[in-house]
Amino acid sequence: MMDEFKPEQEALHLDASSSSYMLETARWARFLAVIGFVAMGIIMLGAIALLFTANTSQFAEEYGNAYAAGYKTGMVLFYTILVLIFFYPLYALLKFSNLIKSAVANINQNEFDEAFRYLKNTFKFWGIYTIVLLFVYGILIVFAMAVTVTANAA
Repeated sequence: MMDEFKPEQEALHLDASSSSYMLETARWARFLAVIGFVAMGIIMLGAIALLFTANTSQFAEEYGNAYAAGYKTGMVLFYTILVLIFFYPLYALLKFSNLIKSAVANINQNEFDEAFRYLKNTFKFWGIYTIVLLFVYGILIVFAMAVTVTANAA
């Protein structure tokens, strides 16, 4: 069982190896954040390009131009929402990276604490995201099972 943090406990100290681990973690965090931002940019460019494509595809011919236009708008909206959702964890990861580098270089406890607050927020986001995803998958599985049972009963 994990002990609760007690304010009167002695503060943790960073030695040379801990500092090097923190700096390496900061480099990887920056790398992942930058790659994430680049991917978000590519997704948004693709969404914008989708807006300007003509409705002359086989899809538009089969279902009609109005339906194809609505589909395109829906896809652009979906990708925009996706980018907005994933912006904050990437931003928090980048802030963690910048603050850890600065905290280790300047031996600044406030920056160090702030960096770990951003890291906590990143993991908190991914935890909540995972819970929501598991819930949605659970509902989809129950729905698929109900549809299968109903279809087999008929």
